[in-house]
Amino acid sequence: MTRFSNTPSAYSRSIPVRYAGAALALALLTSPAAGADGLLLSVGTLDGSVTAAAEDSGERAAPLSIPREPPEEDLLTIYRHALEADRQLAAARSRRRVAEEDIPQARALYLPQIGVSGGYERREQDISDISETLEHSGWDATLSLTQPIFRREALIRMEQARTLVSTAELELSLAGQQLALRVADAYFDVLLAQDEMALVDAELAAVESQLRRAERALEVGTGTQTDVDEARAVFDRVRAQRVAVTNQLDVAREALRRITGRYPGSLASLEEGVELRPVEPADPDHWVEMAEQYNLEVQLAERRDRLARQEVDASRADRWPDLDLEARLTRFDGTEDRLGPTGVTSSDGAIDTRSIRLQLSVPLYTGGAISSRTRAAEAERTATSDELFDQRREGALAARSSFLNLAANRERIAALEQALVSARSNEASVRRGQEVGLRTTTDVLDAQSRRFQTKRDLAEARYGYLLNFLELQAAVGIVLDEAVIEDVNHHLQSIGRS
Repeated sequence: MTRFSNTPSAYSRSIPVRYAGAALALALLTSPAAGADGLLLSVGTLDGSVTAAAEDSGERAAPLSIPREPPEEDLLTIYRHALEADRQLAAARSRRRVAEEDIPQARALYLPQIGVSGGYERREQDISDISETLEHSGWDATLSLTQPIFRREALIRMEQARTLVSTAELELSLAGQQLALRVADAYFDVLLAQDEMALVDAELAAVESQLRRAERALEVGTGTQTDVDEARAVFDRVRAQRVAVTNQLDVAREALRRITGRYPGSLASLEEGVELRPVEPADPDHWVEMAEQYNLEVQLAERRDRLARQEVDASRADRWPDLDLEARLTRFDGTEDRLGPTGVTSSDGAIDTRSIRLQLSVPLYTGGAISSRTRAAEAERTATSDELFDQRREGALAARSSFLNLAANRERIAALEQALVSARSNEASVRRGQEVGLRTTTDVLDAQSRRFQTKRDLAEARYGYLLNFLELQAAVGIVLDEAVIEDVNHHLQSIGRS
């Protein structure tokens, strides 16, 4: 692992990457204060302190941070389970084995073909002029060998077989890349649902506290029925929200189970306090150029275009002559009558016949079939060329979109972190105002709701940032293998501790 200095307050790391026989390094920046080892993301705490005014009043407020169970599994563990259980990846591996068999099949087209045939025959021939019947009966066996000397189509089929193997390998790499993205997406969906569940529970406790406060104030004559009704309405709304979030968590866990084949345990969430750093280089055109060249979908489109061009050559090769060397050895063992000058004579025994010849076949007219196949192949080549051009556009769009989403999420996280600070300050002010009679229960509930909503948005932005980071790497053709997953995983909680 290579390290180099970027700024006096930061370290950076480059990850070697493999694609298309080339090497790529993606700079990942992190802050030394975070105590982390090299990812370009940062997270702060998902929650913060509540005000002393709330605590002094005896209310039950939200916890300082989201309570979590000690994690049993992290992203890397889930990814390894998925590698073993995912059927889409297994299907891609099987298709690669299918493609690998195209090479020996193509090679067989210009290797010797040896065969054996045999049979029994009985034939009678009546000759009316002499009133005689000639008989022929016996066994025969033939050993034949055909050695292609020149078949242009066979040479082209070998080129196609190699291209098919290369295509299958790319499809396997793409399946692995898509698996990593699906695992990360499902994993972060579960984490987000867990965070939302914890936040809803915290909000429910805070709203219940306000409801009890309003009811006590009504009992002693310092509150109103309106405060109680408003608090109860919010309490019922949050309870209904908890039902929806519970269902969201169940669905997210089912989606993750579909990939891994098993239900996950408690998952490791993001470590807190990591400082966010931007991706480098900050020029989106750099990522676009890489995507147009190295994006796996683009490389697949290039292979399909190459196959289509080879198919055109194979169709045209049907017009070329074929030259073969043929050798035969035939043995006949039986009885045969022959008509000679002295009459009918019979011979009985074994007769061996040997032959060797050069066979030249030239298609002169095939009813227009060759021309039709050639026109169809040329039309397919035009279609694959258009698809390649469109796929380059798609790859460029994916890279630019991922980069812009990554940058936007980084700014959004910073803004939401500041918004959360402001929301806490505002809630504290509103609570103090409620203590002196300047603010109502509704004002406190609204302030609490804004704070919890900000926390939800912040959690979503952080997980979105991680996913955008992986999507950007995928867009530029980086193989999302275990090493890349491990780099992301390094910034999650360690298994066995909260």
